[in-house]
Amino acid sequence: MRNRKFKDKTNELNEEVLREIEDDFEARTEGLEKPAILYTIEEASGILGISEKEIIRLIHLKRLPSIRVGKFIKLKKEDIDGFFERIGSEKDVLGAPILYTAEQVAKILQLTVDNVWKLLKSGKLKGFQLRNGIRSPWRIPSDSLDDYIQRRMDKKKEEIRRG
Repeated sequence: MRNRKFKDKTNELNEEVLREIEDDFEARTEGLEKPAILYTIEEASGILGISEKEIIRLIHLKRLPSIRVGKFIKLKKEDIDGFFERIGSEKDVLGAPILYTAEQVAKILQLTVDNVWKLLKSGKLKGFQLRNGIRSPWRIPSDSLDDYIQRRMDKKKEEIRRG
């Protein structure tokens, strides 16, 4: 019985001390801003579901706000959350042309990169080289890829209809 009273009294004292500490903490931190949650480009890429290169491109185009911390680029949680809202409401973000690399198109079409280059050079798939030269990388607009896929589907439907 005596131990129980002692434990109860100890618990009450502990709770009172905790309340005093919490009150003191609230009084000292009142009016102070909470630190912003910052993400690296890699973390933002995982959250947004887009590549790190695309994150960097959006930062350079000023479509995704960022801050510099030393030599690192960080993104605020609010800006990432705001990005999702802008996608739903702004034409500016959605209006940006989507450009694929030859490697990405090869994966989409399940072809080799060499075959994609042949399609580009023959004009069957529309794209452009970033620089002059044999080894210059290609970019394929999404509209061009959609058109190519639609032409291939139409051709296949015609073959099935004939055959």
